[in-house]
Amino acid sequence: MVSLQKNIQPLRKNNNHKSLKNYEINLNTRLYNSGFKLNNEARKFFADYFKVDKFHFNKAMAVKMREVQSKKDKNSTINDLISVMNDNKIIDRTNEESTYQWNNFIKDFYQDSSYHNFISPIKVAAILWKKVRDSDQPKLYNHNLIYKHFSLIKKYQKQTGC
Repeated sequence: MVSLQKNIQPLRKNNNHKSLKNYEINLNTRLYNSGFKLNNEARKFFADYFKVDKFHFNKAMAVKMREVQSKKDKNSTINDLISVMNDNKIIDRTNEESTYQWNNFIKDFYQDSSYHNFISPIKVAAILWKKVRDSDQPKLYNHNLIYKHFSLIKKYQKQTGC
């Protein structure tokens, strides 16, 4: 049997450098392989920079950091991270983002009491998700999906006793 683990390569490598302290961070600090991490030291730097008591990282910053790591981008700096944070454009959908959409869809599906009407609710959710995912509609669950796609999921409906 061949071991598959040897062939699997991570998209991002862990940043094994010693973490930078807030006083070691500046606008020109490189994001890749410098020791910069989105941690409490970075939070202190940004709180000082923006002159706020508490600083919260946002999604755009995390996406930028993952992109820098996966592309091994040696040119991106803290200044680029601030630019991304201040840019109000919609973040491109990543594979990770798609996973969040599925997770939210399934969570909402299981909050609908109708899921009890099916033998294999996860299968039903997957069928409905595929329809939603492949459409131009919002990637959200709503009860009307059961009616709209009933012909595809009726074979999973529990049989009621006579």
